[in-house]
Amino acid sequence: MKIPTTEDDNFYIEQIKNDKNVDECVSVLYKRYANVYYRIIHNFFQKQNSDKKLEFIQECYYHIFFAAKEYNYEKKAKFSSYLGNKARW
Repeated sequence: MKIPTTEDDNFYIEQIKNDKNVDECVSVLYKRYANVYYRIIHNFFQKQNSDKKLEFIQECYYHIFFAAKEYNYEKKAKFSSYLGNKARW
């Protein structure tokens, strides 16, 4: 099994930004990074409103899509770090 690289992420992100194979590319990023997103949401909402937590969990795919649209790889941050920070904001 091939380990994903930053270059692979950038390829999929560029495809999403250019509206090419969006569903397929978001699915790949979702498979790679959904656990990062879920972990942050679970930690952030440990003692807070569970309805809001459930809402964020259900919108994971959507948040990964928009993180990819907004991500700027020229800032030298990994997509996983950007997504994690985005989930916290």
